[in-house]
Amino acid sequence: TLPKTLKHLKLSYNEARDGNAVRTSLSQMSQLTKLALYDNGNYSILPDGRKWEELIKSSLPLLKTFQFCFYFLFYRNTLDNINRAISSFSTPFYLVEKYWFIRCDFNNQYSALGALYTLPFAFPKMRIDINSCDMSTSTLVTSNIDKKQYESYEKVETLLYNEKCQRPCEAFLTFNISRLVLNTRLPTSWYFLLNNLRHLKIRRHIVMSATGFANFLMNAPQLQSLTILISVLIKLTDSFTNKTVCDQLSKRIQSLTISDTSSIHEYDQNMDEAYILSSIVRIFGNTCEHLSLNLPTIPQTVLPILRNMEQLRSLHICYPYWRCKSNVSATSWFQQSILETNVSDFFFSPDERNFYVWFGK
Repeated sequence: TLPKTLKHLKLSYNEARDGNAVRTSLSQMSQLTKLALYDNGNYSILPDGRKWEELIKSSLPLLKTFQFCFYFLFYRNTLDNINRAISSFSTPFYLVEKYWFIRCDFNNQYSALGALYTLPFAFPKMRIDINSCDMSTSTLVTSNIDKKQYESYEKVETLLYNEKCQRPCEAFLTFNISRLVLNTRLPTSWYFLLNNLRHLKIRRHIVMSATGFANFLMNAPQLQSLTILISVLIKLTDSFTNKTVCDQLSKRIQSLTISDTSSIHEYDQNMDEAYILSSIVRIFGNTCEHLSLNLPTIPQTVLPILRNMEQLRSLHICYPYWRCKSNVSATSWFQQSILETNVSDFFFSPDERNFYVWFGK
């Protein structure tokens, strides 16, 4: 239950699961002057502006600012339903009385996948779920306002790129993106947004060559954190042999997370985990301060890491207990590795699957 006396509320929630409960709570919050709602669920149904208008008129008389972002998936009668949803936010209440404008980005194919949100975009995270901005439309048609004031995405800091949209929408001009999550390859037409990118996460296998990745890195000069599948890292470095890519990663990546190793042998059946580990240490040993490895190897793996990665501040190693064929415990292996190096100030927390180690320098 939300406090009834709140004046400002910014809520990230699952609209499909919790939408009715949220609206019930809002109906008892008559002191609200600012409301921001971000749907972080997978996909919901299209929002109905009439229901929100009725709720605001009846229960939120002091509301001055209403911001939202809803992600939707719709199958039947797609275009008609989308037009109906847009029209429900096009009443005099929204456009004349409140000056609340919305934009709808969507695909009109076998299904409608997209987002409906207020302008200017009010949230630090945005998903790209469309393959073209050609169908995008907004209620920002009034001639007596400054459209540039509303057509703003400057608050977006994290971009989740899920569909191959060939180019950004015309108004999508922001240089504040510091975190990028890729579920597919980013076209070069988006590269002008990468100037301040610091964190890159690649969730899936993407169609990109080592040369293409080198070009990406050149356009992201501030990049310092990388989360990646090991099979993708192998591919994007040409099996750790592409000098341009490896040099860029070596100079800049301060935090590396290998997020999954289940697909190692899908890429190269001849590449064993020992070689992969030595390649990671060789490439990232100069500047990497935070390393997380989901390489299911025995605890001796910490030894070459500790010997060769002098900048390391924290280390995580995934160690499934069933991998150890020795009677010596995982903790003993780690302690032995520490004794064989000059690490003097550290703290570690093992469990049955993982080692978490923090070093004092």
